[in-house]
Amino acid sequence: MESNREKIEGIYGEKFYRLWELWMYGTKVSFETGAIGLTRLHFKLPQN
Repeated sequence: MESNREKIEGIYGEKFYRLWELWMYGTKVSFETGAIGLTRLHFKLPQN
């Protein structure tokens, strides 16, 4: 992400990049501490 900072800021602006960076680091810490996790659901239509 950091290696593309200038490109991302050029497209979306510095404010967007900084908010995205904050969200990414917050999510990283939440996963590391077990505060959040992922669940995968698979839905299948009944076979008639």
